[in-house]
Parts: sequence; C-alpha cells; structure tokens
Amino acid sequence: MSVAGIVIYEINPDGSLDGRWTHAATGGRAATEHASGGTPGMLQGTYQVVVKNVDKTLLFDGSLTIKQLGEAYSLDWSGNLVSPNRRPAQFTGIGLLQGRDTLAATFQETAEGDVRQKIEQANAEFGRAFANGDAKAVAGLYTPTAELFPPNAAIVQGRDAIQAFWQAAIASGMTQVTLSTAEVESLGDTAVETGTAILESSHPANVGHGKYVVIWKQAGGAWLLHRDCWNSSDPSSLATS
Repeated sequence: MSVAGIVIYEINPDGSLDGRWTHAATGGRAATEHASGGTPGMLQGTYQVVVKNVDKTLLFDGSLTIKQLGEAYSLDWSGNLVSPNRRPAQFTGIGLLQGRDTLAATFQETAEGDVRQKIEQANAEFGRAFANGDAKAVAGLYTPTAELFPPNAAIVQGRDAIQAFWQAAIASGMTQVTLSTAEVESLGDTAVETGTAILESSHPANVGHGKYVVIWKQAGGAWLLHRDCWNSSDPSSLATS
C-alpha cells in the first residue's frame, strides 16, 4: 500500500479474503493482499493481513478490521509497512459489496501515519546533522520561536540560542543522537511526538538513554520542532543535554 488506491477482494467460503490492489505508483499493475482469520459467511470482523508488492515481496503486515456502515463497509488497516523501511502505518477505506463474494474498497494512509513518516525523516536528519557536528543545521530543524526544556537547566529560546546549546553539547564530546519515535498524534498543523533517545559520546561514561516529548509545527510544507523537552532514563547521564 502507498498513499491511496483501490483494492478488490474475493470473499472466500472459509471467511478469508484475497485482494488485488493498485495505486498510481504501480504503473497500472496490480499486487496482492491476503486476509485470514475471518468468520465464514460474515464479512465484518478483524483479520490478519499480509500485503505484497507487485514483485511479490512483503510490503505490509498487520490487521484489517471491517465494520458495516449501512450499505457500505469501513476498512481499517493497522500494522507495519515493511518496505522500503519498516515503520508503523495505518490506513482507512470505504467499500461496497458487489454481489455476494466481491468487496470493492478504497484505501488511504491516515494523517497520523503520513505525519509520523515525515517526523521520523526529520529525526533522521537531526541525527545526521549532529553526527556531522553541524549545530547550525540542527537548529534549522526548529521553528524560529522554538524552545528547549533541557533537564536541570533554564529554557532555551530561539534558533540562535538553540544552536549555541547544541554546539556546546558537540564541543563537550557528544557525537551522535539517535531518536526513535514511539507515538505521534496529529492535530492539524501541530503534532505531538513521544519517543526515546540514545546519546553517544567520545567519553564512554557520558553515553546515555533518555525519553522525550516534542511539539512539532508544520511550516512551509516541513515539520519543525517547536517545543523540545526530555530527561534521562539513566540517572547519571543526560544531566546537561
């Protein structure tokens, strides 16, 4: 599954579904989906689903929940996109029965899934900039009015101050920050992310683990850090970073 498309299911006597799906990026070709665990004679329910690419490699695995909405059906996929990089993803769709044994439906990735992907990409860019010792590039990933809430320190306000903060962290021996998203909630042009962080240093004693909450803002088509708060999961580390 990609951004949006259609899927046609054959409803099997054993309650399973065999689907063929496509979207604009497949070049007019169809790929496959198999949903198992359904109840014979009943379309509504929760299925275990495996989605393949056009080349038959695994694309998505997870669950599919189908509910009746009057004459139509709602479809909700939840699981993980495996290709090109494994990440959590959710899709929704609406479908209609064609006769007794065919369900035709749309699918589209939810806003949360799309926003999460962009935030994870921004986090990866943060890590690359930090590894390159480029505090200016790190600060450029924040809004102009962003604020940091570091542990045991005053609030850091604005890009210039944020650049100075991260430059000092780099100068102290920090070499890498790896951010791992746990959850993203999309609220229009604002999103809230929670996650965990691994901080690496040229001084082994300063390597640490932490957790964070970030408020993101969408500006000019990009997602930027707006409020950044974190603390340590290791009492002896992350005291000043």
